[in-house]
Amino acid sequence: MLSHFIAGLFAGLIRRRPWADDSTQAPSPFCNALRHSPESIWWLGEGEHRAQWRRACRLLPALRASTPAFHYSCNQGKQSNAGDSMLPLAARLAFEYFLGAPQWHLREVREPTTAAGLAEVNKLGVAVLVGGGGLLYPNNAVSRQTISGWQWVVSEPHLRSFEAPLFLSGVGWNGFRGDGVQAWPSSGQRAAFDRSLVALLSPAAAPRLVGLRETYSLDAIRQISGALVDRELLPSGAPAERITYQPCATTLLRSIDPRLSGRKRLGLGLGLTRALGGEGVNDRRSRVLSVNVAFDHPEARFGSAADVNSVMDDLVEWCHRAHQAGWEIHMTMQMTGDTLLLE
Repeated sequence: MLSHFIAGLFAGLIRRRPWADDSTQAPSPFCNALRHSPESIWWLGEGEHRAQWRRACRLLPALRASTPAFHYSCNQGKQSNAGDSMLPLAARLAFEYFLGAPQWHLREVREPTTAAGLAEVNKLGVAVLVGGGGLLYPNNAVSRQTISGWQWVVSEPHLRSFEAPLFLSGVGWNGFRGDGVQAWPSSGQRAAFDRSLVALLSPAAAPRLVGLRETYSLDAIRQISGALVDRELLPSGAPAERITYQPCATTLLRSIDPRLSGRKRLGLGLGLTRALGGEGVNDRRSRVLSVNVAFDHPEARFGSAADVNSVMDDLVEWCHRAHQAGWEIHMTMQMTGDTLLLE
């Protein structure tokens, strides 16, 4: 399905011709690796899938640095954790790896879109990237409005009017304990979200793709969109054509740039392994298990204080067993306060 989006983006590029007129334009890093060092992208697999990408790379020149592309994400202000701080950059790095590096125009996803801003995107942009992050989480403070019902504060008419290919990249539902798809702060917000989803998934002149980063996000959006199909607000095939699994771009960084896989960049590194009685294995063949226990919403994640202690005891035991089975344990923190598992 991502290939369909790339094909749609290619059609937009043909229309706006964002690459150099000569033949010296270099391919994207991905296409260059596919041609010259295919073993470095082992994760692509073999067979027809790889062959499809080879054909696409022959057709698609990399975007040049003067090509405008727009990115709606949490691009402004201080973020509360490491993941949210890295997400926008990671999304752009992933885009650039496959398609080349455009001239990015950064837009704050939490600020309402305007007619003037939409006109600028339609005049200049060859692509619109949205995300990543838990933008679909209904209980977020920014989501609690009746313009869109989610963290991208974009009205339904504006959402329908984007002319460039639009890609939600690795966004999430971010459901916590007790948060089902029916748990909405208000009926007005839910109605706004439904309108947004219909606008995203309905047939449009420009390609649209909703990339969701994990299975429960996929399940939630498929359930909601299925209800919209039942109400005849969406064509029956629309959700399947536009909803896909798209992992969070932060999980792709090691493949995109091996320099980002350095051991010194993994938070506390070997701290937990040593706490469990080992020194860790330093060669690249070692099996590394990275454990992240976030405490920004402890009640929603774990329940009562007694539940937190029980979960920590179980996790410590689980890490002991994993270490004994040959895994090197890394404690990776998203916030400086995420240390309870080490205490």
